[in-house]
Amino acid sequence: MKKNFSIFALILAGLFTTSTLSCSEDRTTEEMLATDVNAGTKLNMQARAASNNGNLPLTHPYLRTNIPIPNLVYRVDSRSPDEIFRDGFTARGNSYNLGNHVLGGSYMSTTGYISTSDNMESVLNMASSSLNNSLQTTWGVDSYRRAQYRTWIYFIAPSPTNFFSVNANVPPTPTFQRYAGQNEWVAVDRIYPGSIVSAMPVTRFFQSPPEGGLPTADGPVIYGSGQQRQNPSFNRSNPPYSPVGFSSVNVGQTSVNFCGRCEK
Repeated sequence: MKKNFSIFALILAGLFTTSTLSCSEDRTTEEMLATDVNAGTKLNMQARAASNNGNLPLTHPYLRTNIPIPNLVYRVDSRSPDEIFRDGFTARGNSYNLGNHVLGGSYMSTTGYISTSDNMESVLNMASSSLNNSLQTTWGVDSYRRAQYRTWIYFIAPSPTNFFSVNANVPPTPTFQRYAGQNEWVAVDRIYPGSIVSAMPVTRFFQSPPEGGLPTADGPVIYGSGQQRQNPSFNRSNPPYSPVGFSSVNVGQTSVNFCGRCEK
């Protein structure tokens, strides 16, 4: 089993280390809707499903919320499935300025959005970076005295009641287009535990120098697809979170209300 994991990790490490996030190959929302003959049908089905659950699809006058949502989105988080399956995800604040959320930094402490992505390649890169840069969670120490660090990739079933596409809504400027490769979908305020499908561990070993100093990576990142944990409370028929009053909040400048001369 360990041998299989190592082979899998080496293949993925080589693939994702050399990959780059490029917005030049991403289709625009209009292109996707124009070329996907099933997009309208999918959107109608999602709207009916939300209404049947007693919730209405998310709307806002300055957001394109009528983009069909993906079947699954993913989120990297160092907290264990025991906690996430129990509590779900909650945004840190109540600021709904989309541009500030995308720019990140100090804005993340007040954002009312929860970041996810529909692009597994992008999420795997994020997971690898979080292990390399943050060394978030010490999982244990092996017989070689190497510290084992772990984070998780959560698989989430999004709902049209509180998810929308970032790429379809940020202003069309270089500042924001450089983030397009992340294929981000944000959830407003909450992701209920019942909307979380499963969790996959991502692990890496680090060796601490005998003389002290920063730990160094020892071996490749291990993506534990065979160790995926299912959420026993997940059910697609569970009522999703539906924010109240979101249609009147300030979302900042978006692709809908963007004014080119405002950038000059």
